[in-house]
Amino acid sequence: MKHVHILLLLLLSVLVASRAAGAQKIDHALVPDTTAMVELGGETFRMGEEYQTPSAYGDAWYIDQQSARDVSLSPYRLDVNEVTVDEFALFLTYAAGEYHFHPDQPIELVDGGYLPIPGRESEPIGYVTWEAAHHYCLWAGKRLPTEAEWEFASAGLEVRTYPWGEDGPGCARTAYFTGSSFCHGSPLDVGSLPDGATPDGVMDMAGNVAEWVADWYGFYEPGPLTDPPGPAEGTYRVVRGGGYLEVGHMLRSHARRGIDPALRSSNIGFRCAWSADPTDGALRGPLDPPADEGRVPTDRPLADAVEDPEILAELVQPTAIVPLGDAYYVLDIAQATVFEIFSGTVSVVADGFVDPRDLATDGTDLFLTDRDTGEVFRITTALDVSPISTGENAPNRIVADTGEVFWTTDDGIRRYTDTGGAELLLAASGVTDMALSSTDLYYASSGGSVHSDAVFARIPRAGGAAEPIMDSFGTASYPTSVVFDSGTSTAYFIYRQRSWPASTYLNEFEESASYPSTINYSPTGPGRASHADGYVYWATSYVLVRYDVASGLTYEVMGTWTRAAGVIASATDVVWSDSQDGRVYRLVF
Repeated sequence: MKHVHILLLLLLSVLVASRAAGAQKIDHALVPDTTAMVELGGETFRMGEEYQTPSAYGDAWYIDQQSARDVSLSPYRLDVNEVTVDEFALFLTYAAGEYHFHPDQPIELVDGGYLPIPGRESEPIGYVTWEAAHHYCLWAGKRLPTEAEWEFASAGLEVRTYPWGEDGPGCARTAYFTGSSFCHGSPLDVGSLPDGATPDGVMDMAGNVAEWVADWYGFYEPGPLTDPPGPAEGTYRVVRGGGYLEVGHMLRSHARRGIDPALRSSNIGFRCAWSADPTDGALRGPLDPPADEGRVPTDRPLADAVEDPEILAELVQPTAIVPLGDAYYVLDIAQATVFEIFSGTVSVVADGFVDPRDLATDGTDLFLTDRDTGEVFRITTALDVSPISTGENAPNRIVADTGEVFWTTDDGIRRYTDTGGAELLLAASGVTDMALSSTDLYYASSGGSVHSDAVFARIPRAGGAAEPIMDSFGTASYPTSVVFDSGTSTAYFIYRQRSWPASTYLNEFEESASYPSTINYSPTGPGRASHADGYVYWATSYVLVRYDVASGLTYEVMGTWTRAAGVIASATDVVWSDSQDGRVYRLVF
């Protein structure tokens, strides 16, 4: 009776929803298209998480994945890709109509039915209930996969932690939330990231959108089992795979979630399965899309609240970034490579380093520190790479100006000139950042192992005694980022508390003043800073912000959910590297 009810429902919606005059519908299932499916099953695998004693915190997120049991599956096929917007629009046109349409779907009504919003055709469909996914698969002559079938496709006989293997997720493999930034602000077109495929060629099993499966949600039955259908009834349906809004542990092959089957989310879609047994209740009609006539534009999905930045480059783990001429130069520490971004082209400038940490320019050449080898390199415009100093004690941060280069080590600050070579400028530990004025080097120090030695200070570039500017941090806080605005002869630095709640503050110090002043609050986790045209820009754990010095108002957010590791600003734009999603962004004002 259940399948009869579904069939009548779909037939009724065909008559109600389609506005195409004289459109011919057929009330029986055609041969389902299985060409874009992979053959799986016919084997026994280990499903679920092996039992673990919960930690003191409970680790409740994986308890429902225990205990592992042996599951045997009959042969079946699974869609290579998640069901797309284009495919779901056909389903709405020829079967479901208004019953499964939702205005948040990137689909619009036309005279003949429904069509995708242009440019969204190949994205996975979202904002679908479990029932909509179930009905689509029936209409396609298929069915939703069981939870066991889904997990076997992702984990395989090897019981892979992730669909692609044991290596953790990354933005080159999938769209997910890294914890501090989104790899991609929305789902990608299906099949866009082949590095995230299973060995069998199934795409997007982790991330992009999570996927409805057939089963009711419940604790696992003990094994061994054959073709388990899941509980006979329940309150929630199982969702697998994690989506672009979810963190890494939800992308694991055995991770599962119980969701209200009536929920609609941009983060949840589905794919279909097929087996040799007939799929009762299947309904399928003609598959020609309607003409794009009489389109009724939708005001949803809503436009983004802020303008998306331009993506200048997609790397792996970019950090320091500097401008030189008309190009940007970026250090990617994961690839141990310096890249040039020029006129839309990304090219390698220098590679083969061991543990590169920072990059700077004097306006002519680039300078790079390698912590592991203890070398500091010059990279010329002719792409000649040569060390200007060797045997350094873990060189790290670096700044440069015409004729001079300064870098931090574990025991101080070093200065280099072409005529004098490298020499010790200051003996100190825990130096976190530096900035140059015309005569002085401003620096911040955490105090190293002696927290009470934290200080914000300056020292003449040519050498001499250091002058503490603020050394009253005590043991609870320390200064981090430093920039200097030569136009106003003002240094800006950020200090933060060492422990929760880790409050953070932006401070300014005019060269003629006797003491700095706190001018603004900052989000936690301050990182690199820059300044331009009366603004100070700085990175935090999750956002990129700027402060209008003249306004005296609070900071404004320039980029959300981004882990900016390098920031450079001008009067017209700000460019930053995101060490989590691997991109270099540019936001034009």
